[in-house]
Amino acid sequence: MIEWYDGCLNALNNVERLTEKHGVADIIQAKVVQTSTLMNECILNLMAFELGVALEKEAISQ
Repeated sequence: MIEWYDGCLNALNNVERLTEKHGVADIIQAKVVQTSTLMNECILNLMAFELGVALEKEAISQ
C-alpha cells in the first residue's frame, strides 16, 4: 500500500515542478493527464489487492 502512496506523492510533486515552467493551459493539461494516470494506477493497485484478498479467502475456505 505504501508503494502506490509514494507513487501518488511523486506524481503530485512532478506536477508542482511543471507549474513553475509553463503557462496555465499547459498546467491544466498536465494535471489532467497526471491525475488520470495516477487514478488508473491506484485503481489497478486496489483491484490487485482485492483480488489477492479474495483468493486468500477462497484458499482458506477450501
